[in-house]
Amino acid sequence: MTDTDYTPEPQPTSVGAYLTRERARRRLSISEVARRADMQASTLSRIETGTIQAPSTDVLRKLARVLDIPTLKLFTVAGYADGNDLPELEPYLRSKYGDRLPGEAAAEFAAIAKKFGLDPTKTGGDDEAP
Repeated sequence: MTDTDYTPEPQPTSVGAYLTRERARRRLSISEVARRADMQASTLSRIETGTIQAPSTDVLRKLARVLDIPTLKLFTVAGYADGNDLPELEPYLRSKYGDRLPGEAAAEFAAIAKKFGLDPTKTGGDDEAP
């Protein structure tokens, strides 16, 4: 595979699709996620299938915790935040990884973003195609 063979994974088009993908990545059943989030499995199923299109922020917080998803990310996918509150890449990496991330790593991440036509100094997806 060459550097030009990269194909980005399609982004989910709804909060339900996003939750389904993240739950499947963790190999968790709807019942198990619902149990851990202290909610009914049928409620989670309705969110994932799109019957419930705007789950409450309390439900999203619980699901973010169980699935280990940043709450702001889940709120953004759900349409409750526009993503403009997201930090630039370097401060985000320092905040998330602290001393565990070598100093040159942020520059490498920025170079990768630029390689794929993204501007790592912009926030909120404003440099990405819709």
